[in-house]
Amino acid sequence: MKLCFKILALVSFLITTYVFADTSDATYTVNVPEACKNVASACKKAGYDGAGFWFDCMKPLLLGQTVKNATVDANDAKACKAFKIEMLKKELQEFEQSPK
Repeated sequence: MKLCFKILALVSFLITTYVFADTSDATYTVNVPEACKNVASACKKAGYDGAGFWFDCMKPLLLGQTVKNATVDANDAKACKAFKIEMLKKELQEFEQSPK
């Protein structure tokens, strides 16, 4: 009986935690501009996925570097870079305003 109660309490706790979890993080719910989607698509088409996606493809393209098998319009790279900079500035402000 005690084991049944403990299991029921654990399940209830896990369900309650999930229900009240705040999943509305503005950083990840913003509308990504078409320019960034184009850059990401170029990376995926070039075969970049997983751990190497950002460091081996997206980041170099946004910095104006060439990436093997990935071609992207320079204007898309510039627009996506500007978007990423603005997102990082907002994130930095959130960290600076958080209690220490």
